[in-house]
Amino acid sequence: MTALFQDNPLISIVITLIAYIIAYYIYNKTKLPILTPLVTTVILVGLSIYFMGVPYSVYNESGGKFINALVGPATVVLALPIYRNLPILKANLLVILLSIAIGSAIGIVGIYFTAKIMGVSKNILLSLLPKSITTAIAVDVADSIGAVKSITVLAVIVSGVVGAIIAPIVCKIFRIKSPLAIGIAIGTASHAVGTSKAIEMGETEGAMSGLAIGIAGALTVVLLLILYKLLVTIW
Repeated sequence: MTALFQDNPLISIVITLIAYIIAYYIYNKTKLPILTPLVTTVILVGLSIYFMGVPYSVYNESGGKFINALVGPATVVLALPIYRNLPILKANLLVILLSIAIGSAIGIVGIYFTAKIMGVSKNILLSLLPKSITTAIAVDVADSIGAVKSITVLAVIVSGVVGAIIAPIVCKIFRIKSPLAIGIAIGTASHAVGTSKAIEMGETEGAMSGLAIGIAGALTVVLLLILYKLLVTIW
């Protein structure tokens, strides 16, 4: 079976697409954030290659790398709802930028002190720092700071799923009704997975969340470059 995967990259792609279609169907039927297609697809693909006796490295090197290459373009698609809400963006540009900058900084500092209290290793800390940015950017950031990419990807997924689950609850408890505030908060903290929930909550929420993904990603990269040496030095 391993040789078959190596000789036919299309098999990995087809398995991934079938898993996603099933995961998307399950999510549409249940609407449970914990069953977001991102998580369910990973589980289904993992189980499939496990029972086929195919190592993940073989799956990834055959067709998986083509799927990975689509992460970047998929993130760019979020520009469409942003374009549709340009008037809101222009009218609130300063507030939006400040909110995302503060949210990104709090995310980094919060992870640092949480890791410090829990006594985790420096490698784990570095792997957790990019947790609130979308996978396409987080993987590159992990490479640049010497983090463990697999842990970073896991942290990104968990961050997104948790954000998607608690966002509606937090908004209800604190009576947050501004589509702008909801979208910016979700996108800054929970990237693409959270944005899928924001889109369900409303087009403006989805657009602002999509906007926050890009800006938070860029700001987090800059902040990590500035804070990286400082955090590692005092660790």
